[in-house]
Amino acid sequence: MAMKICEISKADKAGGGASAVAEMLSDDFRYSGLPTLHYTYWADKGYDYYRRNLYGEDRKLFCALNEKLKRELSLAEVFPFEANHLQSEIQKFGFDVVHFHDISSAISVRTLARLAKIVPTVWTLHDCSPFTGGCLYPMECRRYVLPQHCGKCPQVGRWPVDTKWDTTWINHRLKTRAHSTGQIHLVSPSRWMAEQAKSSGMINQEIQIIPNGVDTNFFFPREKNIVRERLSIPDAHTVLATISGHLADERKNVRAVIEMLTKLDCSDITLLLIGNINPEIVEKTKGFNIAFSGYVQSADKMAEVLSAADAYVFTSLAENHPLSILEAMACGLPILGFQTGGVSEQVVHGSHGLLCPTGDNNALLSCVAAALASGNLLSWGEASRARVQREFTRVRMAEDYRRYFETLIEAADRKLHEGQ
Repeated sequence: MAMKICEISKADKAGGGASAVAEMLSDDFRYSGLPTLHYTYWADKGYDYYRRNLYGEDRKLFCALNEKLKRELSLAEVFPFEANHLQSEIQKFGFDVVHFHDISSAISVRTLARLAKIVPTVWTLHDCSPFTGGCLYPMECRRYVLPQHCGKCPQVGRWPVDTKWDTTWINHRLKTRAHSTGQIHLVSPSRWMAEQAKSSGMINQEIQIIPNGVDTNFFFPREKNIVRERLSIPDAHTVLATISGHLADERKNVRAVIEMLTKLDCSDITLLLIGNINPEIVEKTKGFNIAFSGYVQSADKMAEVLSAADAYVFTSLAENHPLSILEAMACGLPILGFQTGGVSEQVVHGSHGLLCPTGDNNALLSCVAAALASGNLLSWGEASRARVQREFTRVRMAEDYRRYFETLIEAADRKLHEGQ
């Protein structure tokens, strides 16, 4: 079926995993012959015909308004500034389906509700924000679960709830209202996230499961000894990698890896830290064998850096279906660490590494120590890459979305014809 697709996200791939998926899908659909445009709130690469801004000629005005509302009145995502322009673009290009990704601090859920009345509209649950008052992951908080409503938010002041006043109750009510129509179709990359959405009491409709995928033409093992030489890592060392955009991010929990090192014999272990360097982290790692790669954005560079490692230690306290796991697996690394969120849907314990309960630092120590003593790192890494090639490629992801979009368009056509 020929179809025209509109992809919408906070940013291009520089905005993080959700935006990266939006960019991947936009490119893959277009390369396969499906006319596709990608609309973003901001773009690190700038705009062209295919990557377009949400507001058209009024971009500067509406971006300024949104930022002012967010910073001064704590009303980000409330006013659908982008709705008029997007609706005119839908009519202009004749899109058959509109697909939203991450909207935090950038796009109003009222826009989704409005567009869903005129064209099949899909929203991928990349995190929990589609059913909370704004936070990406509520952690221990349960105020988002109906019949309660968000408010007295423990995350006020932290992105994306980085506002002066707590207005999470407003966004929670807007999202409850939008989902109650049943017109917004939902996709989740993991069964875990789908279960979280259902348990919120806000969502009653079926949630389609489409796992994330990565490009195995970019993510593949490089020559380990060459990469280690570039990073000044001794070739004889066992290298444990961990990744965080910001190494001090509390949710990514890199501190747990550092604490683990204090209890291991680290004389022949190097910890490879991938992400923006933080002075506190530098101070905490004094005395250990540490290699800092800095923040890595390009796929080629990330694959190169990952190839220096023997295993990826994952300690995030809240995740959905992380691309970093798939990227590491595609580069031939076993995964050691927390079975957070949908990670156990990516990694089979004992086949692609070892997993332990989230947040249990003692279990993490035992997990890593057992893995290092097992002699299985290489075989687990080979099995990891094989699994990604079999189940988690970006080609498979795009094809799954294409088939899903076709079913929605066909259902919309039937409903239209039945109403005539």
